[in-house]
Amino acid sequence: MKRLHLHLPSEQATCDLARAMAPRFLADDWLLLEGVMGAGKTTFTRALVAALDGQADAVSSPSYALMNVYEARLPVWHVDAWRMQGDEDFAALGLEDMAQGGLVVVEWPSRIPALDSMRAWHLQIQSQGGDERLATLSVPRLADRNAVYADLDVCGTAIIQREDALGE
Repeated sequence: MKRLHLHLPSEQATCDLARAMAPRFLADDWLLLEGVMGAGKTTFTRALVAALDGQADAVSSPSYALMNVYEARLPVWHVDAWRMQGDEDFAALGLEDMAQGGLVVVEWPSRIPALDSMRAWHLQIQSQGGDERLATLSVPRLADRNAVYADLDVCGTAIIQREDALGE
């Protein structure tokens, strides 16, 4: 899968990324969202829900609840895997059945080994201090990838590098 490395100089740029991605999500898509605490995962998700015509002010970190659900064009299932101990804890949520027809956003997906092989959107956000971020995005469908690239160009988000990896 190809990766895109982005410089996000402000919170607004992080929100622009969410807005560029939102129209490309389809029912049953998954977004695996990595980043340390404070990297901007919930800020990104808030902007994503708003871009999907949901209520941005309803979005909060699911750290203690494990999962929040937001009504939007696609229902958004927002999961925090930080406190999960692996695949069994994650499977116990029942997302594969419950979230059909929606978008599943998983924070801390590296805590769930079964997600490693999933063909999903991947976004890693790294804080560079203040509101500045570096992001690495992998998009599973070629048409969506090209559209997101074009949308980012239009909103002025700096693409640092388009990286080709083996396979599609």
